[in-house]
Amino acid sequence: MLQPNFTEEEIAHIYQLFMDHPSGVAKKKLHVVYLKALGLPHQEIIRIARVSGDSVTRYLQAYIEGGVTALCSSPRHSPGSALLPHSEVLKTRFQTHPPQTVAEAAYEIEKLVWCFWLLLERLEGAGVEGHRQASAVQRTDSVRTLPPTPRTSMKNLAAVH
Repeated sequence: MLQPNFTEEEIAHIYQLFMDHPSGVAKKKLHVVYLKALGLPHQEIIRIARVSGDSVTRYLQAYIEGGVTALCSSPRHSPGSALLPHSEVLKTRFQTHPPQTVAEAAYEIEKLVWCFWLLLERLEGAGVEGHRQASAVQRTDSVRTLPPTPRTSMKNLAAVH
């Protein structure tokens, strides 16, 4: 069993972080380490914090290796947004013309992103290579099609090509 040594200052710091941290996951980890710092055995920590024995060991090991920073960081997968490449254009547009409703903002985002893809399609048609994500453009029998948007009718889509 892991038995890290804690100073009174470390215990006070862990407790303060436990009380103040906004993340529920980090609070759980800090709670476990705080209980261990108070000298409780693993079985009591499992019962009080309602975590598994493996979790207690994992949290204590993380604390030993990286301190409270390791407990407070949450290395979760966060997929990037498809709008990230357009963030500056969108920010500028919304600063100059703030939307009044969420629906208006969604429509503006759709319109601006659609115009970007349309421009790329036309540039590539003129022989200028553009940068695009592989998943955003569908290739069928060497014919490129833009991803349809909810507000784009088939008639408008046909007019683009």
